[in-house]
Amino acid sequence: MSMGTCAGCFQHKTLYGDHCATCIGDGRHRRSGRHYGSYAASPQQHHMRAAVRHSMSATAENFALPHRNPPALPLHDPTRPHSWVDYIKAASGRLQMMHNLGHLKTGEYTKGKRNIVRAARKHGMHSQFE
Repeated sequence: MSMGTCAGCFQHKTLYGDHCATCIGDGRHRRSGRHYGSYAASPQQHHMRAAVRHSMSATAENFALPHRNPPALPLHDPTRPHSWVDYIKAASGRLQMMHNLGHLKTGEYTKGKRNIVRAARKHGMHSQFE
């Protein structure tokens, strides 16, 4: 997140990639043919049970930050098909928030971004980090 001029409404606002939360919510960013994974536009109805999260292997395919103890920011829910879109959006926003607040060690932000971009490309979407 950063302050700047939105590419959709041309107003000075907080940006998620090139667009503000209003334009992402309205779908104006899709004119460019890109689908941005942003926490600002993600629905808040995905809740993974702790038992499911603990049963997942700590790999970059499953978590944005697999090396943390416990692994952080899941990228999908194995019990729900097609849950990857919501989880990638939520993970990208949460990673950006953790970076802004200074909660990540050196290199964790870069590794997390790389894992989110890889997961987004695998499922045919663009993340805010591209």
